[in-house]
Amino acid sequence: MSKKTALGNLTPSQKAWAHEQALRALELLVGRYPSAELATRRDLVELPGSVPVGLPIKMLERRPDMIAAERRVAAAFNRVGEAKAARLPRLILNANVAAIESDILQLKDDFQNPTGGIGVKLIVPIYQGGALNAQVEIRTLEQKEAIAQYARTALRALGDVESALASGRTLADRETTLRQVLADYDRVLELARTNYRVGNVDLRAVQQQQVNVHTAQLALPTASVSNGRPPHGEHTADHAAR
Repeated sequence: MSKKTALGNLTPSQKAWAHEQALRALELLVGRYPSAELATRRDLVELPGSVPVGLPIKMLERRPDMIAAERRVAAAFNRVGEAKAARLPRLILNANVAAIESDILQLKDDFQNPTGGIGVKLIVPIYQGGALNAQVEIRTLEQKEAIAQYARTALRALGDVESALASGRTLADRETTLRQVLADYDRVLELARTNYRVGNVDLRAVQQQQVNVHTAQLALPTASVSNGRPPHGEHTADHAAR
């Protein structure tokens, strides 16, 4: 009865077309050719229960945004080290080895082949108008900014966890409330049917209560799935059989 209420405005051909379109969308999502031949399950997969207590907070470091923020902090520390190293003298070593052979040129008798050389270059920053110190200050501020951004990202991750846990509790309460509402609507529907049989009310009162029951029935599976459980409740199974 609930399926007829939800899909009563669609013809069989429209239902088949909508089903094929949904299958093609799923096939495109998984990288398959959209031939509408994807086999689908008739039931929902059993989901794990509530989050167990004692999970380490370091699990949040697996989040992509946390990994990116941590890499930005590491890069900022490296840039500070580069800016500080730029103020120090640099020693550059050069070495080369070469062999010369020619049928046109005649080399001297005392020419040693192969030949090589080595050299040393010392570069010392003398005066750049404070540019090097300013660069160190800039990199240091960027480092502090990266650390602050990492802290904000960590707080946002913790907020997401707390919000998800609170949402789970709210959805559990909502599911319990919906089950109670559905049971109340059942009793009201039976009372309306009794009153209709004895002539106290007309058929419209019974139909209105049926609409209320079907509305609650449709909302209950949604709440169960949102709460991480397949809709296998007794109310859902009982009404699906009607």
